[in-house]
Amino acid sequence: PAGGTNYTITARSQLMSVPYALHAKNAKTYKVGDFAQGGIVFMVDESGQHGLVCTKTDQISEIKWNAGTNGNTRAYGDGLFAGEMNTAIIIAAHVAIGDNGNTYAARLCSGLKITEGGKTYGDWYLPSNTEIMGMYENKAIINKTATANGGSAFGSIFYWSSTEVDLSF
Repeated sequence: PAGGTNYTITARSQLMSVPYALHAKNAKTYKVGDFAQGGIVFMVDESGQHGLVCTKTDQISEIKWNAGTNGNTRAYGDGLFAGEMNTAIIIAAHVAIGDNGNTYAARLCSGLKITEGGKTYGDWYLPSNTEIMGMYENKAIINKTATANGGSAFGSIFYWSSTEVDLSF
């Protein structure tokens, strides 16, 4: 590298494979309803290699959305993967507008740790409206996998979303 244009080719060989391509050939694919990554797959992309997972049990049926003080968090993101950023925004906003120290939906999800098969998963977040709808659309499949793996079916309750819609709701 320091030689600039002063170099000599000493050998050459054909590149037989690209390491990433070899990895892609052996990559695991998933489908909705698979028990994986500490929960249940409820959405996958066209490749089947990327998607979203929900827990096999409800976390707490009676929990507040806020940290004790109503305020606009500006967590308006909606769509796939928007819940992750919304969760971070909600937690940061509640630190600023008032946090009574009690657990609330975003904090609960952000701090969640689930161990399955000896591996702990800690990358959970409060889902966006779109992500919640994905779970609802696949509710029957999720419920079947959840109960088969020691979890529980969706309850007949309202579920919090990370997408802030109305401050007074």
